[in-house]
Amino acid sequence: MSERALELRTRLGEELALILTRVPRHQVELYRREAEVHSVRRDRMLGGRARSSRGHDQGVAIRLLSIDQRAAFASASGSGPLSVHRVLDRALQGEWSPVDDATLWGEDSGLEDHRESARSPLDRPQLEAALDRVCATLEGAGRGRGRGWRVISGQVDGVHVFEALAAGDGLSASRSRRRVSADVWLQPESGDRPALRCALLAEGAEELDARPWVEATPLWGDAGAPDHLLSADAPWLVPPVLASEWVAALVADVHGGAAQLGAPVGPGWFIEDAPREPGAPFGGLFDDAGFPTARRVLAAGRTVDAAVHPVGSLRRGSFRDRPEPRPAHLRVKAGSEGFPSSAWVVTAARIDPVEAGWLLDLELQALDEGGPAGAPRRCAVEVAPYTLVRACRAAVGTPYRSHLGVEVPWLLLDPLDRVRG
Repeated sequence: MSERALELRTRLGEELALILTRVPRHQVELYRREAEVHSVRRDRMLGGRARSSRGHDQGVAIRLLSIDQRAAFASASGSGPLSVHRVLDRALQGEWSPVDDATLWGEDSGLEDHRESARSPLDRPQLEAALDRVCATLEGAGRGRGRGWRVISGQVDGVHVFEALAAGDGLSASRSRRRVSADVWLQPESGDRPALRCALLAEGAEELDARPWVEATPLWGDAGAPDHLLSADAPWLVPPVLASEWVAALVADVHGGAAQLGAPVGPGWFIEDAPREPGAPFGGLFDDAGFPTARRVLAAGRTVDAAVHPVGSLRRGSFRDRPEPRPAHLRVKAGSEGFPSSAWVVTAARIDPVEAGWLLDLELQALDEGGPAGAPRRCAVEVAPYTLVRACRAAVGTPYRSHLGVEVPWLLLDPLDRVRG
């Protein structure tokens, strides 16, 4: 167990005892979070020299439940006893809302989840080496594919987070974890292709690897005459890097609080939330309110079977945020179907919300006889999220684990619209 996390949990228990003397008729939950951030950045426009920085972020949050079933939330920065009294005053003076269920947090005592003890320090040499390795992999991949891609900027952040939870009805928990992320921008040396972002996330600097991202991203360009057309009935193929963004957004819409249980989905929409998956960057043994986590199948290729349930799926962006139901580690199951010989490959996408659902602004490229053909073309499609999951014919290829906490292979979709140049 992390000594710092133990100290944080002990201190939080003492602070809870003080709070309960002020509000003896309320149920109280305290959450404390401390984070250390070490960053290394290189920018070609600034000469490419590595620059490093350190930062700290710490604070406390409180949730109160009154005897008439009304709840309040407040947060405050700081680490001492004054911050706890300050956050209690804010909650008492703030907005109170009725709640349907008095079970707002868990009741287990002594919960622990610590994943950082065997890993190397998050200091400048390790982070700088990780950034150099990622950038070299990306530029090498561009040369290997006959592309003139180069890195224009890159940053690696190492974050060490310590958390503690305590409540008056017995909840006591502590957690510590480390995450290392990379954010790198690539620019083509020729043509009018836009810059491309590579975002990575791992538990340690030594595990930060751009090779899976390269394999999951079709770095294509003009592959022939612009009038190369496939049949409008050709399927659509969404590469894993883009598919991870679509999956995260689709789960929020299709498996959120307003989920239409029993609604049909395509045979490729086999998805689960697996918070205890080894290496899952946002998972763990319990959620951010102290409820035990468990694997939950959301759909198995036939219908919408479940929504993201609050108990076991409550997440906080930071101590400043209320815990909200969100999946921890989404996993789309790959099927037995192989890659099609011909398809429209989505090489870039932007999602904009509209009244009917989504407006997809897409760049598509023909895949014909197993290789790219023709020039990229643009296509705009207005589609409802439920239509997208019904169109999901299969998930093919090797799964890719994205920085969003989504593990997904290539998605094969029935055509949504006739492709237009």
